[in-house]
Amino acid sequence: MLAHAPKAGASVTVGEAAHIVGRRPGSARHDSKMTDAALDHVDNLLYVCGNCHILIDRDVAAYTVDRLREIKAKHEEGVQRAVNAEFANVSFAELEELVERFASFPPAPADSSLELLRPEAKIKKNDLGLPSQHVITTGMANSATIRQFVSDLDSDDPDWSRRLKHGFVTEYLQLRKAGHRGDDLFELMCAYSARGFHKPATQCAAMSVLVYMFEACEVFER
Repeated sequence: MLAHAPKAGASVTVGEAAHIVGRRPGSARHDSKMTDAALDHVDNLLYVCGNCHILIDRDVAAYTVDRLREIKAKHEEGVQRAVNAEFANVSFAELEELVERFASFPPAPADSSLELLRPEAKIKKNDLGLPSQHVITTGMANSATIRQFVSDLDSDDPDWSRRLKHGFVTEYLQLRKAGHRGDDLFELMCAYSARGFHKPATQCAAMSVLVYMFEACEVFER
């Protein structure tokens, strides 16, 4: 279930969120016993190309709920292995690619401090599931590197870490205002941190910075 890659330099959206258990009565594999929240939960979504979306909905005998869940699990396992490998490769070389973008965050107001919660309390407060928890745990392995990176930048620009924190907190609050919660919110924050970077190692470096912010400051407090 792979979509063809676009030509270099092109930006084309080919993925679609397919419901494993159909969203509406009469749709493929619909189960009237499932709530709307369960139907729209990430556990019931499988991201595929448009052609595959049509195929799995037309051939429900071949693409049963159990088979689609197996496909989803195998794909996510492969992605997780790749992400783990990239997180392990985060170094100052990748982090230096983030400086220009993060340095553009606006200055933080003087009264921006909030009560700092421990990571496990933030996970519970934000109702984060196992996928988000895995990213947080994996990213925390880079905490010492990120802390040194931030400290070195602060020595040249004392306001750098305050701008970094304020940028993430502002995005977090905007997403919450828009109604995002839980793993959906965390996934959007990961996408925000990695925005504009194309190399997997740099994207994981950006997410490591987000996890550091999750651990060390007020991001995900409210």
